[in-house]
Amino acid sequence: MLDLDQKAADRASERAADAARHSAHGDTLPIRWKGEQIAVLPAELPLDTLEPLRRISSDIALVVRSAMQMQGTGDEARDGTQMIVDLLSTNDDLPDTVLTVLTDVATRVLGESGYTQFAAGRPSYQDVAALTVGCLEWWGVSLGDLFGP
Repeated sequence: MLDLDQKAADRASERAADAARHSAHGDTLPIRWKGEQIAVLPAELPLDTLEPLRRISSDIALVVRSAMQMQGTGDEARDGTQMIVDLLSTNDDLPDTVLTVLTDVATRVLGESGYTQFAAGRPSYQDVAALTVGCLEWWGVSLGDLFGP
């Protein structure tokens, strides 16, 4: 049975958890980069932010998991790096597509001006990872939520 009343109650509980998480910042979260505020995140993840991901023909979950593994150490980092290399070497268009899609997603999150300022600051992989994790934590979303099991 699909219990829409229960779904509504669940959403109300989630909104209460979001409110508690956001209480320190209000309904928006300013993003600071190189000493300047470059963007302000809304309280909820705008769904259209993820639309560019549809352009990636490969298994995006595999790409993301591999990228996250690269943050580890030892065998895990090596395996993640090898998986990314294998994916890129078997799909000639994937590197350009992934970079274009990630730029589009980042622009939707930060806005044109915010993305331009972020990119001009020449962020490292760790900077990009910190921005990604920070945004997902703010919105109360995990990579599993985005890409499924």
